[in-house]
Amino acid sequence: MAVALPTAPRYEQIAQTLRARMQSGELRTGDQLPPERELSQDFLVNRLTLRRALRQLQEQGLLARRRGAGTFVTQPKFEREVGQLVLVSSSQERRGYQPGTQVVLCEQRPANAIVAAQLALPEGAAIYFIQRVRLLNGEPVIVERLHTAAALCAGIEQHDLQHRSILEVLASEYGRQLDSTQQSLEPALATRADAALLGIRAGEPVMLERRRSLDRSGAPLEYGEDVYRGDRFRFVTENPAPEGYRFITSAPGVVSV
Repeated sequence: MAVALPTAPRYEQIAQTLRARMQSGELRTGDQLPPERELSQDFLVNRLTLRRALRQLQEQGLLARRRGAGTFVTQPKFEREVGQLVLVSSSQERRGYQPGTQVVLCEQRPANAIVAAQLALPEGAAIYFIQRVRLLNGEPVIVERLHTAAALCAGIEQHDLQHRSILEVLASEYGRQLDSTQQSLEPALATRADAALLGIRAGEPVMLERRRSLDRSGAPLEYGEDVYRGDRFRFVTENPAPEGYRFITSAPGVVSV
């Protein structure tokens, strides 16, 4: 049966209709969409308009095109805010996901050269190394590796690191309040160790976040290296215009900045 759509832009209306079908459960993860010719007829549009709608849903991580097989509904990706001091667990919980944590390792070890430089410690100084796997709806999605000076948080392994934020433990138990964070993001390939923890294959795409946090005195609080599953996360950012930024029209039809 043909589907009549409201006025233009039609591709957005098509995308919204398909998105609503996913949200209602009419279209489920793994379902294959009908062929383009059939969808074009259903929505009373040409294939170019339909493909624009499908491309929009692909860019949102809701559809995946498999060469020679067709177009399939995928799991919606979790969103990670970039450049904001937002805990993963609280931000995802607000979106209706159930966060969880598995503590893999918490031990003292000597700092290597890279970690020592990040924590402003001499090489070989005692640090705590904490490795955890973060879960969303029971699915492993992030491997966290955190380093912090042992002298500033003695006995941290005695605290509940499964159900508490490490930054919250450092603040409430040791008086070390987070002030700012420096982050970098780069695409990478999953190592065998990370793949085993995340339930994916070695070599699959991941996002590596390196993070250096400072306390209110400006001293290093922790250094982290977190690995996010590339198939389950999209990274988003919101950037306001710089203060005082404005468009200046110098002549009719000509815009300069």
